[in-house]
Amino acid sequence: MEESNKIKRACVIGGTLAGIVRDYRTQVDFLAVYLAEAHAEGVWSLGSNVSYMKRHKSLQERIDAAKDLLQIDAETHDCMTDDVSDTSKFRLVVDQMDNLFSRMFKAHPDRVIFIRDGKIVYFGKNIMDQLKDPLRLMTHEAREWLEANVGPALKQ
Repeated sequence: MEESNKIKRACVIGGTLAGIVRDYRTQVDFLAVYLAEAHAEGVWSLGSNVSYMKRHKSLQERIDAAKDLLQIDAETHDCMTDDVSDTSKFRLVVDQMDNLFSRMFKAHPDRVIFIRDGKIVYFGKNIMDQLKDPLRLMTHEAREWLEANVGPALKQ
């Protein structure tokens, strides 16, 4: 298996996000924006233990990386889709090559954001703040926010 797919597989298989989607999909619409690779090979001097993925040079490369995530999800949780009209699953789209979404929401390398009625109502921690408590995943706080503001999960 290609090293970059091992990293993607680890991100998907953990399942904490899949659990939130499974528990709240009838109450919340989910959308993920695939961003630029966080630790691209040759961009960060973190060594080969961290930087396996190549920097996306084109929108098609970014789309292909997102499709890899979809394939891994299909083999494990089956909660993601690239069909933007399918609200029964976690919809996955990609950021533009100028990283507009990432820059607008300071989302790189990842961040949970909730929007209600066109307004940001939850802005999760950035990665530096998240690393101060590495055993507490960003999905833990996201789930707590959903429980407090949406209500208990209506599991299916």
